Amino acid sequence: MQTAQRFGAYAAAFEKAVAQDDWSELGQYFAPDAVYLVSGGPPLGGRAEGRDAVVEKLRRGVDDLDRRFDTRKVELVGEPIITETSFTMDWRATYQMAGCPEFSFDGTEVVTFDGESIGHLEDRIEDGADDRFAAYAARYMGGAAR
Repeated sequence: MQTAQRFGAYAAAFEKAVAQDDWSELGQYFAPDAVYLVSGGPPLGGRAEGRDAVVEKLRRGVDDLDRRFDTRKVELVGEPIITETSFTMDWRATYQMAGCPEFSFDGTEVVTFDGESIGHLEDRIEDGADDRFAAYAARYMGGAAR
């Protein structure tokens, strides 16, 4: 399977996990020793090592950020860079909560495959997004970011 197809299958499975809050199928896309890195501080940043820890970090990230809003939209910005073993894309995440202004931030996702599985997943979040979210949460969500 080509890199773009492998990434597309993973992305579709991730969106399904988010929609159904069922993460049981996502692990199959990661190598047993996979690593997931996210730049920045909580709730956005962190590191996870190993398939189960990566899936748990993804789930926690959705619970700590995405599920706190009414809607979530993630869109591709520009064209992805695709090689035989990696898929890199710039994206923008936009969140909306009734009665509040939108919250959005940009990032770059880098996925490196180890054969058919993801060996390394990295989300490079724009500088300051974690601080902006903390301020947004304090103002509109009645408390600090988790």
